[in-house]
Amino acid sequence: MGNKLFGVDIAKLVHKNMSKGLLAATLTKKSSGARTSGSLTSGKAKTDSTHECKGFVDTYSDRELQDAKNIQASDRKILIIGDSITPAAVPEKGDEITILGRTYRIVGPVMSDPAEATYTCQGR
Repeated sequence: MGNKLFGVDIAKLVHKNMSKGLLAATLTKKSSGARTSGSLTSGKAKTDSTHECKGFVDTYSDRELQDAKNIQASDRKILIIGDSITPAAVPEKGDEITILGRTYRIVGPVMSDPAEATYTCQGR
């Protein structure tokens, strides 16, 4: 995955130029973990990991709500700057993003640009 275009690191360029006005956020990677050896009926241990990042929350337009089958009016469009995710991670369906004190579960596919400079998530 090349994140350079004409020799420019796109992710760093976006992060540098958009960092003003972005909000602090936390991406929580959800993982079901593994079963405890010898105790197969005890369930799985959670092994969630947290990643600091920057982004913002937006609403879906009326047109997006009309055109999409799986977007609810209360869903939010969350944009995360890829280069700001530390330690590095890629948001996925089922993960959570906490921003402005509210936690959103990612319920739809995560969209990214070719350089993975930004990730757009459907939060519910």
